[in-house]
Amino acid sequence: MANIKGGIEQLLRFQAGGSQARLLAGEQQQLKAHLDDNLCLSTHIVIAYVKEQWNIHYSERGMNHLLHRLGYVYKKPQMNISTLEPVIRYDDTINAHSTFALFKQIEAKHLDATSIPAIADNARYYRAKIVSEYLQ
Repeated sequence: MANIKGGIEQLLRFQAGGSQARLLAGEQQQLKAHLDDNLCLSTHIVIAYVKEQWNIHYSERGMNHLLHRLGYVYKKPQMNISTLEPVIRYDDTINAHSTFALFKQIEAKHLDATSIPAIADNARYYRAKIVSEYLQ
């Protein structure tokens, strides 16, 4: 204990505080402006943007802390089921071609969507080449 500068008192002192921000104040304001104009659904997108703009790498945890300091909070997107319109098809049989047509119809209805989640069970028509390639 004789080697520790300040002794026990120094060890017991609570000195909470993080490291200094990697982005300068002006860069943080530029990031804030970018986030206000662009919807980023994950911190990974923001991390990539910062890396591209300023060649500064943040961990996911570090970016979460920075975003919190900038006043951002995560809000899980909510889906209002009552406003959804179903896509209906009438086919004589359910097979790979009718399933493919259904997916194309869903895609045509949601042209502005960047992705459309699809849950495929173990039915044979989901494993057909035309359907599996389309879902990739």
